[in-house]
Amino acid sequence: AVGDDAFRNAFDDPSVALVHVRAVEYGCFLYEVRRPSA
Repeated sequence: AVGDDAFRNAFDDPSVALVHVRAVEYGCFLYEVRRPSA
């Protein structure tokens, strides 16, 4: 899916617990993506 590589790159760093995502073209919709469980 679109963005999967960006999440993989972010989560390659073990200190990253979650990533905040905002769709600026649709307003201030904000959500978070947490590190996948092992």
